[in-house]
Amino acid sequence: MKLNVAVLNPAGNITLLVTTPVDRSRYAEIAGKLLKMPALRGEQVGFLAQPRYGGRVRLEMMGGEFCGNALRCVGYYYAVKEGIHGRAVILSEISGSNRPLPVEIDTDKSTAKAEMPLPLSVRNIMVGGRAVKAIVFEGIVHFIVDLPEPDEAFIKEAVNYALDSFGSDAAGVMFFDRDTMFIRPAVYVHDTESLIYENSCASGSAAVSIACAFDRTDGEYCFDIHQPGGTIQVELSKQVGCFKKLTIGGKVSLDQEAVIHLQ
Repeated sequence: MKLNVAVLNPAGNITLLVTTPVDRSRYAEIAGKLLKMPALRGEQVGFLAQPRYGGRVRLEMMGGEFCGNALRCVGYYYAVKEGIHGRAVILSEISGSNRPLPVEIDTDKSTAKAEMPLPLSVRNIMVGGRAVKAIVFEGIVHFIVDLPEPDEAFIKEAVNYALDSFGSDAAGVMFFDRDTMFIRPAVYVHDTESLIYENSCASGSAAVSIACAFDRTDGEYCFDIHQPGGTIQVELSKQVGCFKKLTIGGKVSLDQEAVIHLQ
């Protein structure tokens, strides 16, 4: 099988876009093989598909999960391939969301800013003997834990909790140092049974920002969430105790396009 693959870099979270049409039943198999190729440096894989909800472009993730960085990537990729220069808004679809989301592109500055779906719920729970916040999005649940370094035992507990209690397609654990606003993201995708320590995580950054603003008064908030691969800026609006708008943004680059031959 010959596949065209675009390699995009949103704050170090290397995202592989398979631009050749692929049957959905083969997503997990193909993604697993691409992630094992050191030359591609991939942390996650998405597949271009026909838009369903009126968007200009659609990306389906390897496990059907939602991914904010991949959403930024597909909007940016579309703009570059369409020869758009400067600023534009690309209505983009992604798995885990039942509506197209606007992605603000600036090809001159190599940035992409995406509107994120609002969380379905925010819960205070106990996982592995620790009090954590669970930020539940459609397609993924993120656990925010006040530990500066990854803890594999805790990740296992969190993943099991996500699968048993939320039935989520994916689970993220954001190891969070509040003093420096630095996270170390670990993301598990159920369909591919993959656990990846990501260089950055957009939806995880959004989840951390929600956790930080949850007990604060109404207003507009902006957080710079630092992580191993770079920084993601999160903006959110809180009115009458509820979150009304959530966006994530930062640098994106199209690093290469390659033709990959798979057995």
